[in-house]
Amino acid sequence: MSGLVCGEGPNCGPLSWNYVDTQLLISAGAWGLFFILGQILAIKSRTSNIDEYRERMEIIVVKLHGSPRILVIELVMSVSSCVLFMFRTYHRSMNEMSFLCEAVACIFYFVLFIPNWAVKHFNGLSSGGFFMLTEGVLELFLLGSMAGLVIVSHEGKKTWFSPSFLASKHFLAAWKRALIAMKVNTSVPATQIMDILVVTIVKVYFMAMLMLTVENLGDPELLKSFTKDKWNTVSSVYFVLTTVTTVGFGDIVPVTSLGRLFTIVIIFGGTSWLAQIAYRGGQ
Repeated sequence: MSGLVCGEGPNCGPLSWNYVDTQLLISAGAWGLFFILGQILAIKSRTSNIDEYRERMEIIVVKLHGSPRILVIELVMSVSSCVLFMFRTYHRSMNEMSFLCEAVACIFYFVLFIPNWAVKHFNGLSSGGFFMLTEGVLELFLLGSMAGLVIVSHEGKKTWFSPSFLASKHFLAAWKRALIAMKVNTSVPATQIMDILVVTIVKVYFMAMLMLTVENLGDPELLKSFTKDKWNTVSSVYFVLTTVTTVGFGDIVPVTSLGRLFTIVIIFGGTSWLAQIAYRGGQ
């Protein structure tokens, strides 16, 4: 396996678009292939009698989701993928053992993906299309990025980055199935708190790793023009949202009198708007 991945830190390239662009291209190619095949499958299911194949796939999905062994494997692999990603962000490296663990997990996720993909497309074009725009994007981006670890190089170096923190999605799905399998009563306050705590930790982890990736990656060429001026479309939307939600980081503030007057309007208008949302949500 030597030479397949970058190895130790000095041999690994930084997290940059020079690598991620190609990883995204590989992922987009895989996504496009599965999207087209899925649409063909959906059309075929409408025009031909393939109920037997549909039933087989549905049985496979039920067995996979109901298998305690698969459940444990999914939990263990998703946790290991998430932990390994955190270590890689510190060491900026990808050794053979880490790659092997990531590759096995990725193949496992892909095996789970295929029957779900088939069933969703058997159920129609809209069902399959929605599946591809949600779960399909994440799964195939992970698959394409793992392939990119071996294929992509820049200035003689390979990358350590693959978005294995996306495995947190698998952990949440497996966690929910585990609660059902163990017949845990989530209406009991203690188990409800435990469930909320676990889900919160995983979601915070996901958002934190996503922010870490985005900020270290930097802007692609397409967005660099937006950062030339302090006040641009992105920063203005960011300012309004942090203001109306009362977060107010203070990293960008209006310096003109007119801008400050508009900020007052935004504060009062935004807080009243949020209050209306909260009121309607509580009804």
